[in-house]
Amino acid sequence: MSTNSYYSSASSSGFRVCPPGVPSKCWCGEEIITFTSKTKENPYRRFYRCAIAMKRENEEHLFKWVDEALLDEIKMVNEKCKRVAENISDLRMNVMVNMELLNKNAKQMEEELIKKMEGELLTMKENVEELGRTCYGKVSFEDCRGCCCDCCIYCMALGKSAGVVEVLE
Repeated sequence: MSTNSYYSSASSSGFRVCPPGVPSKCWCGEEIITFTSKTKENPYRRFYRCAIAMKRENEEHLFKWVDEALLDEIKMVNEKCKRVAENISDLRMNVMVNMELLNKNAKQMEEELIKKMEGELLTMKENVEELGRTCYGKVSFEDCRGCCCDCCIYCMALGKSAGVVEVLE
């Protein structure tokens, strides 16, 4: 936009056709230029107008006071800020609801996993006891010393202490 001085006769004409905010083009497609009013009613007040309108004063081209355009812009920005703040508030609420749901689901899954593991441990203990108190058929359960072989896992599952190793034949 360029700035020019010109006598504004549009202030009292009443035929202002303009979009909200700061205009960039006139309805005719011409770029908007910033002019300064030299009238008694609006001395040195700046306004937007296209170059064609300044040459053809009888035609209805865009006219808008700069201060009014800036106020429109401020109002639009404030409205947009309000919408963004509302969206953020909604997003926070959704995140909190989702976090509560995730925590609830995690706790439920943990409880189910614990029950399943306790059931499996109980089954494993029963199976070891069924082996006739012989750990994996190699070492007597009472004599297992926790030698880190496969049989000791069963012994540890039963929670028994280690003793002297005697291989059964």
